[in-house]
Amino acid sequence: MSTEPTSIEGMLHLLLR
Repeated sequence: MSTEPTSIEGMLHLLLR
């Protein structure tokens, strides 16, 4: 999960909130 941390990790953080 290091391809696009701005979108992938960002959405993951919002979903894991």
